[in-house]
Amino acid sequence: MTAYLPRDPAVVAACAALLGSLVVAGFAIVRDGRVVAAWVLTILGVFSADRLLRHEAPGLRMVGIIAVLLTGMKVVTWSVIRRRGSRGGTARSDLRMREWLAFAAWPGMRPADFATLGNEPRSGVHSRVLAGLKSIACGLVLVMAARAVVIVWPPAIRSAARCFVATALLLPGLSLILHFGLFGLATALWRSRGVACENPFRRPLRSNGLAELWSRRWNVGFSEMIATVVDRPLRARVGESAALLVSFCASGLLHELAITVPVGRGYGLPTLYFAVQGAFVLAERRFGPIHRLALARAWMFAGLLVPLPLCFPLPFLRGVIWPLIGLS
Repeated sequence: MTAYLPRDPAVVAACAALLGSLVVAGFAIVRDGRVVAAWVLTILGVFSADRLLRHEAPGLRMVGIIAVLLTGMKVVTWSVIRRRGSRGGTARSDLRMREWLAFAAWPGMRPADFATLGNEPRSGVHSRVLAGLKSIACGLVLVMAARAVVIVWPPAIRSAARCFVATALLLPGLSLILHFGLFGLATALWRSRGVACENPFRRPLRSNGLAELWSRRWNVGFSEMIATVVDRPLRARVGESAALLVSFCASGLLHELAITVPVGRGYGLPTLYFAVQGAFVLAERRFGPIHRLALARAWMFAGLLVPLPLCFPLPFLRGVIWPLIGLS
């Protein structure tokens, strides 16, 4: 866990103050739909977080950069939505400060959902709590199994095999804890407060292809954000296929900030991974969907997992992921 412990608490406090300032400044910017100002605020915020945390451990750097980046992209997304609404003559998405603070603490990217904060509770709160707790429990089992692999792996067997097995257990375990567990509990919390939100991670194993996975099941909030700020503005200029490929590359660039920047190595590999995913999605559209479910899911898993080392390069695993289970 040393990868997540602060070396200088004052620097971490300064980064927290930066995040708070970004939230307040962002609220002022979006009220007028100032998209350029929103982008400038986000870029300066991420740069400042990176500089503030440059001497901190990689895991803590990752958390700080992600927090600032996510908040900044909420400002950008909300500004684009408001600007587009005002030009089209539609009702503008408006949040009060209390609703904006709640939206800022949520992984999704639909500000309008939080306009109902304080209304009657939504349905399905208890089922989502139970599902979230089950996901956390299953994730902890996988994480503990990964830790057991590190401890009991026979020394005669190659260490590379030990790292592979431990990582294959650890990554799904962390995803279950965070994406399906904690986010599921957060969904239940906000729904109990009247917010019509859904977990951005929506049964991805039921996807029938990569297009469905990336657009409607895996991190839907991120997909909606990219669609709002990249894909839709580009479609009329460069065409649907080019806009889609640029959108995937933009996703890769944002992932660089969370993966390669904190460890200072492996630059370009996450972007390449998402470019490959974009090419695969275009191939699905070009040749049509695979109608046999087993083949469709085999294609999906192969497309995701075979190039996955590009998304999570070895320096990131060493600096951010493996320290969680004491793997060197």
